[in-house]
Amino acid sequence: MSDVHLASHSLLSEMGSARDYLAAIVANQIGAPSNIDALSRLTNWIDNPAGRSHANNPTVSAMLDAWDKSKADPWLYDLTEYRNVFLHREPLGANNQARWLSLIERESHFGKVFSAQMLLPVRSGSTQVVDGLTRFANLHGKMCRLADFVASHAKYVPEPVHFEVTPSS
Repeated sequence: MSDVHLASHSLLSEMGSARDYLAAIVANQIGAPSNIDALSRLTNWIDNPAGRSHANNPTVSAMLDAWDKSKADPWLYDLTEYRNVFLHREPLGANNQARWLSLIERESHFGKVFSAQMLLPVRSGSTQVVDGLTRFANLHGKMCRLADFVASHAKYVPEPVHFEVTPSS
């Protein structure tokens, strides 16, 4: 379980960094001040008169909707909460629910299927639980789709630099 907890810690940390990198890219694209380098700073700037006019920008709106706890799926907020739990609030072994993996057995048309399950609250403060491993995989997919969306609205072609080396004679 320690390895799974540490891998979750790492995944959530990296997705939190990706969230902030995307927020910094979006902030740069809309002309926000250079100190807007994280989602929390972007949301604070958008809430102020100087940034309010950018709230309807498609990339800003996508990030704010995914952050807003009142929306149906505040997945960026959830990601941040899971990150904070694993990194700060309940470090390795402190979460009684996440301490042990459960082995789940189910029947399929191929025979018995075994899978590991790590139950976590679906949302901070919720009594409803979800399989953490599945939830983290889903959050990763949503983060990738958000990155694709931000890239599709970039002011420049989002392609890696291409170098061509020609052999010298």
